[in-house]
Amino acid sequence: MELPGFSFQDNQHILDLIEGHSSILVSLDDFAQTRGGAADQQASASEKYLTKIENDLSSKEEFQKRKFAGKGSRQIFTLHHYAGPVEYNVEDFLEKNAMSTPQSAVDLLSHSTNKIVPKMLAECFTKEEDQSGPRRRSKGPNTVSKAFRTSLNELMTQLKKAYPSFIRCIKPNREKVKNKFVAPMVSKQLQYAGVMSAIQIRQEG
Repeated sequence: MELPGFSFQDNQHILDLIEGHSSILVSLDDFAQTRGGAADQQASASEKYLTKIENDLSSKEEFQKRKFAGKGSRQIFTLHHYAGPVEYNVEDFLEKNAMSTPQSAVDLLSHSTNKIVPKMLAECFTKEEDQSGPRRRSKGPNTVSKAFRTSLNELMTQLKKAYPSFIRCIKPNREKVKNKFVAPMVSKQLQYAGVMSAIQIRQEG
């Protein structure tokens, strides 16, 4: 079977921009301490965060900072992914990055008529306090970004230890009968399902 032409594009430089050293997510965690307060304070923190990543990453070809900065300007930056440019608005980034339970949810669960729910809620807060002891606090607060990067690193560690096998079910014929193999039909399934491209990626390492 002839393999189609395929060019593998390494996107490691984009990943480094997002979660590498002095990256978008790391800088976001640096500003985790500034969350809370009035709306104008949050807007100011978001502006400072955007200015920081613009200063840190503007030399990168894949990063594009806003054309106009200052009061009233949109708090956006652009990343040039392999599929094209994508705009990101940093407004509320700091709030959304906070690893905390919304107060409205706490109030709702704590007043539940089901006796088990308030008890479970209290246990959850006790566990959170245990996990944010002196050693944890010295490394900064827990954030969504930090949890994501930790989970991703753990996944990659497990994947590197494994020897994956890929299983793809192919229909040998339209009648679904045994001992009948229709080569053109099988070939199309392999191509359209991306199996041939996956083989080439594996060969590239």
